[in-house]
Amino acid sequence: MTPIEILTELKRDPEYIKFKSDSDHVIDTWRPILLDPEKVTADQYREFLKFSVNKHWTGIHRQGGKTVADMGTLREMLRILASDTDVVERFNYATGPNILGVGPAVASGLLIVLVDGYGVWNSVSENALRDLQLWPKEGKTKGHTYAAVNEVLLGLSREVGVTLWQLDSLLYLVVKNGLRAGQVAKVLSREDELAKAYQMIAAGVRYNTQSEENRAVKRILEAKSLADSCDIDALIKRLGEEQGHKCAITGLPFETEGHCKPSPDRIDSDNREYSKENVQLVCKWVNFAKSNMPDADFRCLMQRAAASMMS
Repeated sequence: MTPIEILTELKRDPEYIKFKSDSDHVIDTWRPILLDPEKVTADQYREFLKFSVNKHWTGIHRQGGKTVADMGTLREMLRILASDTDVVERFNYATGPNILGVGPAVASGLLIVLVDGYGVWNSVSENALRDLQLWPKEGKTKGHTYAAVNEVLLGLSREVGVTLWQLDSLLYLVVKNGLRAGQVAKVLSREDELAKAYQMIAAGVRYNTQSEENRAVKRILEAKSLADSCDIDALIKRLGEEQGHKCAITGLPFETEGHCKPSPDRIDSDNREYSKENVQLVCKWVNFAKSNMPDADFRCLMQRAAASMMS
């Protein structure tokens, strides 16, 4: 497949659809704030750098403390990035030696929010463009390289029919799925993703019940074991289907990532054996919360909590 075909196919990916729904909210919220640099506070800038807020980039918050140490310079950087001067000059200023904690990832992340027409250059987008054989010839400065990269990003966004923000999500999926130019981009359905999750659960149970490390802790804690007659792969798959791909305790639908991923729970925690009579699938967070609590006691506690929250 061509790069355009790969990116177009990835638009069907459920993870991309989630990213897409977040984009307008982030830009609508943060553009007015960052476009008024004199009122931007250190706390606001650090907040924007968090993945939980910008919904796109992990790790860029780590150097934020260095940048806010000089708020005057930070505000000047925001003003220059939002100006209509040559983007090469703007980018070189933002990533230059006078501003600590700002590299291409942060500078382009700010640009995409501040001004239309600019995409993101970070390690993920660079790796994706290289994998798609679209990485341009690097310039003599970071600003020149960014200008060349941005031309590629603008062309891709037009060809694929997405915004630059949405394109950033698609490039992340290229890297996540290990795609290369010439490969077929296979988009997994939710059912496929859950099937993979169930396979990983079964593999985890086998590891925990058969590994040498698990046997070594038997001196401290009775090791978990797998019933002789238990086909754990078939059991996990069957439980997922029988439970309608929902948590056995809360009824919440399973998700392929995050706190609601399916997790194997031994109904009787005192019974260290994984067997068809002693396993249920619950959300990951439920398993953590339940710990070694008796199943009936935990269900009662959850019902009390739900009733209290509704009152």
